[in-house]
Amino acid sequence: LNDALELTKKNNFNDNLQIIYSYLGIYHSMLNNDSIAIDYLKKSVESIEEYRLNLESQTQQINYLEKRIDSYRRLIKLLIFNKNYKDAFKYMEKLKARTLLDLLEGGGIDFTQVVSKNDIVKEKQMSKRLEEINKLVSQYSNYEDDYLDSLLILQKDARFQLEEFKLNLYRKYPELVEYRGMGRPLDIRRAKRIVARDEAVVYYFLTDPETYNEYHIDIFVITKNGIVHREVKGEIVEEADYQMDDFLDKLSKSIPEWDEESSTVLYDALIKPIENDIIGKKRICIIPEGKLNYIPFQALKNNITKKYLIEDYAIYYSPSLSTLHWLRSLGTYGGRDLFAVGDPIFDEIDNEENFITMRSELAPLPASRDEVLALENVYESNAIVYLSEESTESNFKRMAPDYGIIHIASHGLVDDISPLYSSIAFTKENEEDGFLEVREIFNMVLNADLAILSACKTGTGHNLNGEGLLGLTRAFFTAGVPSVVSSLWNVADVSTRDLMIEFHTYLRDGERPAIALQKAQIHLINNTPYNNPVFWAPFKLSGDSE
Repeated sequence: LNDALELTKKNNFNDNLQIIYSYLGIYHSMLNNDSIAIDYLKKSVESIEEYRLNLESQTQQINYLEKRIDSYRRLIKLLIFNKNYKDAFKYMEKLKARTLLDLLEGGGIDFTQVVSKNDIVKEKQMSKRLEEINKLVSQYSNYEDDYLDSLLILQKDARFQLEEFKLNLYRKYPELVEYRGMGRPLDIRRAKRIVARDEAVVYYFLTDPETYNEYHIDIFVITKNGIVHREVKGEIVEEADYQMDDFLDKLSKSIPEWDEESSTVLYDALIKPIENDIIGKKRICIIPEGKLNYIPFQALKNNITKKYLIEDYAIYYSPSLSTLHWLRSLGTYGGRDLFAVGDPIFDEIDNEENFITMRSELAPLPASRDEVLALENVYESNAIVYLSEESTESNFKRMAPDYGIIHIASHGLVDDISPLYSSIAFTKENEEDGFLEVREIFNMVLNADLAILSACKTGTGHNLNGEGLLGLTRAFFTAGVPSVVSSLWNVADVSTRDLMIEFHTYLRDGERPAIALQKAQIHLINNTPYNNPVFWAPFKLSGDSE
């Protein structure tokens, strides 16, 4: 390894440095030379971060980091073992915050000041061609023939060409590179400053049982007083991992099912170890990872008190504490006026479960009209509502930047393979393809304090290894919205309408988003037929709870 290191340095094989440093760290860790192992693993991480800044596009950076996070994870685990929690936190933030911080920092770039007019026009033409193909794919999606297959090939090719064009922009205009690497992950000293006195931040770090031959969860609780570490291991974690898979499988069905037993098992593994650390707090920020990104912490149930976590705390989520800090510093000027769209026009689709309309297939959403009209009554003169024929993508792009609260009651479509093409569905029109995609939201400049995505699975997405979910929520963050309400599974039409009316009523009366959502969910638990978590628990607040 030492010979390989010398040869690598001599020949400037910089991408190999992180691999060799990582193996040297593993070697010394096996010999219990922890301090030496930590130094080598830190060098490995430094090499990864230095190399990745030379990559031209966000896609390249994300793919590169996803394949090299083992150095981060081994370093963090070793720091925890040596009770160096401050450094462990710092490297967790480096791992989870790096790409999203760069994306957020770059979200406000005025490309017209850097990129030539011809290239801007070409990018628009390529985007327009892709949207035209998307229209045709949507139009012929119910046909199984060679024409649809050829359209799908064209769609894939158009996506590739657009991504390649954007990649080449970074090569052609080196100035764009300056906007990357600007985000600075927090250390624990700065982290304590942004945490309010009435809240706690709970950070989860999962140990891979295949790598370390054990089931282990490390939990960090960060408050104004500092950082506390708790560990959970053994049978309780193994049982929770087993239950989690079954739990998520049931929630992912077209008609979701709630498993009360799994909810209590997960509470015992994830919340019970920190109960004493969060006493007296009103708000809890959850920073999950891996499969925990899909868990509705607000609906985990204490088997002793028989209460859901949301009944004791307002729960919200963030990809990292550094991201939360960035979002809290966002300046918005949209005010408290509401812009809402709903009841988009779709082709009729037979619904086998006609007793309940789930917002999954592109079927009509009758309660979404009632939902949006009720919001118009809640906000009175401070609301603009678009329904049916007006619920178009072009209207949304034109109107949304001028409002402080954005509400979309429609269908969400998640593309796990190509997350930049996950989308929200609107009424079809000539100007646009009717699908507002993640890549398009990235390029918008919004001024809202809050976006509510009242649709199915809008809070899911592609799970970036180590960094969380890439999807619609991150897209709205990048567009300048610090708080986003989204959903984890298929949501029911009527109960969603009732939840959203309560939520917006509390917002109108001055409650901040996290508290307003908490009160709305408790209302459904105590005062409606929709007290099963499958109805109220899919909705979560991500970003700034303020």
